Amino acid sequence: MSTKTAPRTAPVAGVVGLLVAIALIALAVIGIHDLIVTQGWASGHAWARGAIDGINHSTRADWVIPLAVIALLVGAVLLFVSFKPRRTTYQLVPDEDESAQVWVAPAALSQLAKSASEDVPGVLQAHPKVSRRRIRVSVRITPGADRDQIAQTATDQIHERIGDLSDLPVKVHTQEATA
Repeated sequence: MSTKTAPRTAPVAGVVGLLVAIALIALAVIGIHDLIVTQGWASGHAWARGAIDGINHSTRADWVIPLAVIALLVGAVLLFVSFKPRRTTYQLVPDEDESAQVWVAPAALSQLAKSASEDVPGVLQAHPKVSRRRIRVSVRITPGADRDQIAQTATDQIHERIGDLSDLPVKVHTQEATA
């Protein structure tokens, strides 16, 4: 089973890359503006000139070292984010011979579990939650109904409805509806 072709979320580094690209575009706009002004093609003053002159005649302040440490930490976080693997968004359908890779969305499994458990007599509402490890379903049942019997029937119905799409364990939690 190869996970190279697994459907995955968008990388977190994409958001960081977008922000860095916007910052570089802003620097380019400032540079182009300053070029136009210094060449005399337009009137005004260079935006970067004041910043450069201010830096040239300054001494180190007390806030520079903490700022450098913060910049180092931000750089380390960005480096970590760039190498962080993306999460899979779908679950692999179990296949005995592993010849084909078929993926199912957790939302689809959730809908199947919900409809299967709501078809059980005595169940008023079902709220499924599908994770990577299990399918949990919280069901509200009619007052006075046999909780264990409904939980077992709902579990069997969910396994039957999902069939070969998933081999995740199913946990059904029952709660009586208040009158």
